[in-house]
Amino acid sequence: PVTMMMPDQAFAATDGQEARLTVRGSGLKVPRFVTLKSDDVNMRAGPGLEYPVTWHYQRMGLPLRVEAEFEVWRKVVDHKGDTGWMHQSVVSLRRFALVTDGSARIYAKPSD
Repeated sequence: PVTMMMPDQAFAATDGQEARLTVRGSGLKVPRFVTLKSDDVNMRAGPGLEYPVTWHYQRMGLPLRVEAEFEVWRKVVDHKGDTGWMHQSVVSLRRFALVTDGSARIYAKPSD
């Protein structure tokens, strides 16, 4: 279920809560996965340039989970659980994987 909230209410939401902010967003399903489009992306404390930068990412293709939307801003969570807001122009629907334990078995097709 989708619940409408004001941006300040979305900051208090945690991963375990059902509330999702989708105020005039893209209309795409939330949550969903996206990746960074470049090696120079800022994560902010809120949905706007007036909010401080909380993280600076330097890895194109890094997967993120979109948890909410507010206009052109996406509330995202990275693989370590850090949460913040990014502009829609810096994320892509292109899919990538991130291996965190040092090994992964990857197959060309399911029958391999």
